Amino acid sequence: MIKVLYFCKECDIALKALKYIKKQKKYALQGCFISKTDKLKKIEKFLFKHNVKVFFKIDDLKQHFKEKEIDLFLSFTNTIILEQNILDISKKAINFHPAILPDFKGVSTTHRIYIYKYYYIIILKL
Repeated sequence: MIKVLYFCKECDIALKALKYIKKQKKYALQGCFISKTDKLKKIEKFLFKHNVKVFFKIDDLKQHFKEKEIDLFLSFTNTIILEQNILDISKKAINFHPAILPDFKGVSTTHRIYIYKYYYIIILKL
């Protein structure tokens, strides 16, 4: 079982990805860091329903997890830069950015994809 920690902001596409991860038998969701927004709290409600720990502060992650305790970080629509001491909690990390960099940088890239109707996938091993 792969232990996963998920990073996201509150948005529908991040919730869809989270639901997909939760359905997969090979993943054990250990928690979710949510970049706090004023939007609806759909992700928070989903996590509570499935008894998954929710984090709103980076310092809470450092206190809760030991180095290399998590197998995989999945960062999806995350609004913060993860520092090295946070990355050290996990063995591997994937940062999903659904648009071309630097042309479509920032946190509103999914909206721009709908407007311009194209996307690319780039995978970087950290």
